[in-house]
Amino acid sequence: MTKTILVELIFRGKFNLSKLSFMIELLKNTREIRFNFPEIETQLNYKEIVDVFDLNDYVDFVITTDNLNISGQQVKNVFINIGLNEEVLEFFFFFDLKDLNKTSDKMSLDFLRIWCNEIIGKYLFDKVICKIDNGNELEYFFDERGFGPLYPK
Repeated sequence: MTKTILVELIFRGKFNLSKLSFMIELLKNTREIRFNFPEIETQLNYKEIVDVFDLNDYVDFVITTDNLNISGQQVKNVFINIGLNEEVLEFFFFFDLKDLNKTSDKMSLDFLRIWCNEIIGKYLFDKVICKIDNGNELEYFFDERGFGPLYPK
């Protein structure tokens, strides 16, 4: 596995404050955090960030990491976007599949599927999808129901 494969990993569910506890781990090793909406210029701590989500119907929050710990595996340069639109909360992760440092794409995807199942169970998200960056609805590796058309056989 030597070529770049940019992936989007998306968790989606009905908003409740307990889902935001997922953010605690994500805020470690951050290079940058910012609110695109509402526009907030100052750096906030975790409680203040949660308050912004609690007090707004629409939120666009960005985390850029140097390294993200995914089940003990350090993945470099992960871009995370957390969005709230009315009652729907989404966590988007963008990174290069090769940065999981597995021997094959299939092993990397299997590793991610296990982690995604853990996250869905722990934080009660309704949906997850792992797809090629900017892919359409048929260009995905897996979702909460199973394998997609791009999953290596």
